[in-house]
Amino acid sequence: MSYESNSNPIVPPLNSNSGFKDYYCPHCREFILKGNVKRLNMSCPHCSRMISVDEKDLFLQTNEE
Repeated sequence: MSYESNSNPIVPPLNSNSGFKDYYCPHCREFILKGNVKRLNMSCPHCSRMISVDEKDLFLQTNEE
């Protein structure tokens, strides 16, 4: 069985969508996700604190930096 080196990836990389926003944890300020959400309910994978905010609140917190 021979293996050929394939320079083409099986799954091509996705192009960046400029319409997506960056979301950061309001507690530790670490990057959480990139997307477009109205309400975020999750625990931060970095500090393990609960995040339960609307998009408006996330926008205000990220602009305060």
